Amino acid sequence: MWIAHINIGHKKLLLLSSLFTITLVSALRLNPIFVPPVIAASAVSLGCIVYLAYTNGVFARRFIFSVGNQTYEIREYFSFSKPKDSYRAIIHLDSGGVVSSIYLTKRRAWKYLDIIRDTFEKLGRQTAQNALVLGGGGGALGYLLVRDGFARRVDVVEKSKKMIHIAKHRFLPHPIPKNVHFILQDAFDYLQNCICAHDIIIIDLFNGSAPSKLVASSDFLGLVKRSVAIKGAVIINFGYHGTYDLHDIISLYKSALRPFRVYLWNGSVIGIATKRTLSGIIGMRII
Repeated sequence: MWIAHINIGHKKLLLLSSLFTITLVSALRLNPIFVPPVIAASAVSLGCIVYLAYTNGVFARRFIFSVGNQTYEIREYFSFSKPKDSYRAIIHLDSGGVVSSIYLTKRRAWKYLDIIRDTFEKLGRQTAQNALVLGGGGGALGYLLVRDGFARRVDVVEKSKKMIHIAKHRFLPHPIPKNVHFILQDAFDYLQNCICAHDIIIIDLFNGSAPSKLVASSDFLGLVKRSVAIKGAVIINFGYHGTYDLHDIISLYKSALRPFRVYLWNGSVIGIATKRTLSGIIGMRII
């Protein structure tokens, strides 16, 4: 799941509140018989608003789209008590999956940003000159790296033209920083032609919910190793722990990228390769 935090839903909320108020006043003026049910409905509505104010928000289905044979949904999460904590999410849907239009949910952590922050603090480097994200998805990671000062320039490589369009026009907040560059290309082809060394490379390549076959390629790993700076770092998302057998692929990375450490963080298996010693990552444990 890719997440981009953004203030959303305020105009919708004001419009619904105005319509409800107009309906309430009109009903009370037209006929006294409507007074009891209108008061009851108002009490229920008020109770729902108070309840939502003490939860982490509600999402409304925004947009469903397909890339190849994979289906995704953009959802907007609006927090009544903390509007600035509202966010929009792209979620991969299983085939034939059904999603409710309104759903109460808890706010999820943004895993990559926390991992990158901790990694660079351990490396003693607050800002990367250039970062590379392989597997753009919604483009949120590239946007957040620049917005929060972790990188001065980010190249986001995504092979789907439609996904890049979705990221630019339906998902990311505007204006998108000029130093976030979307590149329409296959990750392997991009690395083959890459002539610069990146301070950080983040690999997030999936086929649906399973890691892409490219990730397990020794040729691909060789190109990754060539494209990272001497004191840089490689971070790879292997997916959720226990979903797939990752033993062989992790062994491949440990032999190709040394030193290479594997962490379990909120159910996700994350690999980090850097030539500098890390004293551990906050909130994670080595597996």
